[in-house]
Amino acid sequence: MPENILLVWIGKIGDFVVSTAFIRALRKKYPDAHITIVLSDFVAELAGTVPELDKIIVFPKKKIARNLLPFIRTYFGRKWDLCIDLNPSRSTSAGWLTRLSGAQRRVSSYNENCEKFYTEMINVGVNKDHMLDIYRQFAEYFDAGAEFDYKLSIAFSDADMKAAEEIMAKMGINKDDKFAVVHPGNFTKPRSCWAADKFAALTAYIAEHSEFRPVFISGPGENEKVEAIISASGVICPMAPNMPLSVLAAFLSHASMFIGNSTGTLHIAEAVGVPTLSFNRAYSYDVWRPISPGSVAIRGPEKEIGSLPYETGLEGLKKLFELNGFSFR
Repeated sequence: MPENILLVWIGKIGDFVVSTAFIRALRKKYPDAHITIVLSDFVAELAGTVPELDKIIVFPKKKIARNLLPFIRTYFGRKWDLCIDLNPSRSTSAGWLTRLSGAQRRVSSYNENCEKFYTEMINVGVNKDHMLDIYRQFAEYFDAGAEFDYKLSIAFSDADMKAAEEIMAKMGINKDDKFAVVHPGNFTKPRSCWAADKFAALTAYIAEHSEFRPVFISGPGENEKVEAIISASGVICPMAPNMPLSVLAAFLSHASMFIGNSTGTLHIAEAVGVPTLSFNRAYSYDVWRPISPGSVAIRGPEKEIGSLPYETGLEGLKKLFELNGFSFR
């Protein structure tokens, strides 16, 4: 039975949130183990919302020259019984981090020509099955299948909630208000974005035909484009300021629903129990879509999702309302 476990994660925010189902199962199986995770600096702040982790080591992908030496001092010289590369697809950085961990067992999903990094590779359906099914297979490999469930989970602190509620108050949102969070972002990947004018039209529909107030959020560098969508909707909608991810999780927990593209915020919303409506390219739909009972995921073509008709989004919204017992005016 491993006493010291190292998890390696060099991925994106939403991908990490999905992996919490596996982390929770691993903790249940090995309650006395010390579990450390090494992950990218832009995800590290979210790892603090996963109580199953004992220690976080930050891999400096940003400003690596300045932060590499502190990382080396923290990472090397430790002894781990088991190291698991949790990346869903091949990552050379993760492979080298796994090998250099010095762990007796170094485990990954199967990736061709990566044998030098690992002592064991699991033949699971990466890029074919939903990631939660893949993580279930990981859990079964480590005899934790009985402890695995499909629920994403992150926990935020009382301080995070206080900060979120202070932001809401500044936006004119009361704790008991019913509101729909809209995040039309992921603009750095335009093929993964539903069209801006359709988001604007859907926002107008929500404002006119429901009791929910549309509230927008944006990612770094997205404010101008999100403000243009709000203007095009013809609806007076507040836009939240950028906030730490743990505070964002607390903020989203107050929402009645989340509507957006396939982004990290989508998975954070799912993890705090908010029903979601998402627009996904075919691959994202097959592998990453939210599968909680109250959520609706729309599958678009792999090439791009901007061409999905407005009517498809409206049908998805109506289904979301139906699943969650909401009603239109």
